[in-house]
Amino acid sequence: MADSLPPPPLHRKTLVTTEKFGLNRHDDYAWMKPKDWQLVLQNPETLDREIRRVIDRENAYSRGVLAAPEDLSIELQEHLRSITTRSTPQTWVTAGEHTYFQRVSEDGELVIGRRHTSSAAEVILLDMASERHQNATAKLSWGGPKYNFERTRLGWAVDNTGSGVFSIKVRDVNSGKLVVDDIQNGHGGFAFDRSGKFLFWVGRDDGGRANDVWRRDIHQGSDTKCFETDNTSYFIDLQSSRSGGFVFIRRLNGDQSETLYIPSSDPTSTPVVIEPMSDFHDYEVEHWQGQFIIRTNTDGADDFSLVTAPIVTPGRAHWRTLCSHVAGRPITRVTPFKKALVRTEWRDAKPHLVVMAPGQPDRDVHFEDAAYTLDVLSDQNFEAEAIAFRLSSPIRPPIIMTAPLGVDSAPQPLLTPQPHRFNSSRYNLERVTIQASDGAEIPVTLFHKRSNAPNPDQPLYLSAYGAYGEMMEASFRPEAIALADRGWTCGIAHVRGGGERGANWWRPTLKHGKSLTFSDFVACAESLIAMNLAGARNIVAHGMSAGGMLMGSVFATHPQLWAGIIAQVPFVDVLNTLDDWQNHPLGSTPFAIWGDPRVEEDYRAMASYSPYDALKPAHFPMLLATGGVTDDRVAFWEPLKFSAKARDLNLGEAPILTHIDLNAGHLGDPSPEGQLRQSAMFLAFAMRAVRHQRERV
Repeated sequence: MADSLPPPPLHRKTLVTTEKFGLNRHDDYAWMKPKDWQLVLQNPETLDREIRRVIDRENAYSRGVLAAPEDLSIELQEHLRSITTRSTPQTWVTAGEHTYFQRVSEDGELVIGRRHTSSAAEVILLDMASERHQNATAKLSWGGPKYNFERTRLGWAVDNTGSGVFSIKVRDVNSGKLVVDDIQNGHGGFAFDRSGKFLFWVGRDDGGRANDVWRRDIHQGSDTKCFETDNTSYFIDLQSSRSGGFVFIRRLNGDQSETLYIPSSDPTSTPVVIEPMSDFHDYEVEHWQGQFIIRTNTDGADDFSLVTAPIVTPGRAHWRTLCSHVAGRPITRVTPFKKALVRTEWRDAKPHLVVMAPGQPDRDVHFEDAAYTLDVLSDQNFEAEAIAFRLSSPIRPPIIMTAPLGVDSAPQPLLTPQPHRFNSSRYNLERVTIQASDGAEIPVTLFHKRSNAPNPDQPLYLSAYGAYGEMMEASFRPEAIALADRGWTCGIAHVRGGGERGANWWRPTLKHGKSLTFSDFVACAESLIAMNLAGARNIVAHGMSAGGMLMGSVFATHPQLWAGIIAQVPFVDVLNTLDDWQNHPLGSTPFAIWGDPRVEEDYRAMASYSPYDALKPAHFPMLLATGGVTDDRVAFWEPLKFSAKARDLNLGEAPILTHIDLNAGHLGDPSPEGQLRQSAMFLAFAMRAVRHQRERV
């Protein structure tokens, strides 16, 4: 017998009609976007009272629907906690007389420090528990903590609100003292010169966009602007070369980039452009053996080649091929060591490491697993004789491995001492290939307990992303393992829009081609059903951010396929967001991916695939749409509006849920316990959605 559900919240409707290029669009919930939303990003306490009441009612409704017996809630969280604890490896690097380490504490917090090679005594340089003691929502920037080449400084950037405003701190490694703690308005990117005397950091304009680079004289405490751009369509990134010889400034958007260099020997000099910006040319630079090593897609190398360039004349006219382009094998990274280069390239939607030593044939470091992830560790010695990397798979917790770089050494990876109690042999991992309507072959990674072979009666948890040319990696996810332990099949659909198969796998999805991503995911679900590996209305699908757009689309257009949809911080209100690009922190950067709302052809294309605009009356599956009030990438009102409109149009009884975190940004509550609660919520929703569907069959 079906259990009773709490009544869903109802919200006022105020119709707003927008006419553009002859298209009329109607929006009953435009008022859910605060008039002073940029102020709200910085201070959630300024949120309009009515909108706050809407969020409170939606959160309460979600809690009521997802409420589980206390013992089950505790069981889920403890299960997730045990998997997470067992799946975090320690890393260490020996340089000179010290060993530098990173680990995760028992309470899940990052700890960085060093110890003398002759002693077991540790000196802690960064403990995120202390950062979070000062601010519970503190989150490290995407680049993580960084040392300068000589390891005299350790720097890190912290977002205290989730709004993309970073404070930057630098600790002197020898004295342990903070030497920088007053940079409060950074964009998160930073880099050091070789000696650590100068810190370079990315600033923000009044709209929150990265628009300049500053140089901090750490001894003097003074800042000097060394680079500025007024073009809002570009991100700015900073990187120190692994050799320590250069600092690189990179401007980039979805289809082009430009790199400037500053020599560490003259850190106050004016940045020099390596190759000026040009249409559809994307490149990035490293330094190795007295020359620049450039990863570039010029001259038809859509999946990138490697070239060399002299430092004194680095422009394109002087580039010489080092590694030729191979279509369908995207080169995603090059990591220099003193004696060799290591390139990361993808083949058949799986990563490989290739060692390139002067005068020697290329040597592969790869694995025959059906699916896996390889991540080269950024913090390792330039002079090292072996490369260190993190290996994981959906059924293999991350481990740190090494492979020798020497030409006389076997390329067999060596497992570092890493105790794990996780038993991967209990699970089965495989790749299946799904054929799209146009014949494209879509890889799908599937895993489950060996004792539970996939079948139509067994629920399927299917994840996807499919945007920006980013790989949907087959990595270890505790929540997926927790579902597998409960008899589920779990899967990853490597749909077009991602970069797993190279440029031809994602460029056709730009702008007018975005529907390919959506049709690929639908094809994956329908084919898995036809293969008796899943059942209709027995699939819970999950996507985040641009993957949340995918979830919003398939929810609106193919509701009959799903038991439930998790749209995590979903980009679903495409036209309304991009039409306000002048005020958005991302500016016009997304235009290269989604289209330019000022261009009629692009606008009509976006109108055809925007999930919010695609909603029509239907028997919808259960929905969980999440957001964060301080999210500067996908604003919280997008999932809020989407759920409200979907509930209005729902012809069935499936609950439409929204959860908005009042004090978190794009990634949710960054604390270990916050991430645990979020994963537990997704687990509870998936189980509830399947139960709801079965109660009504």
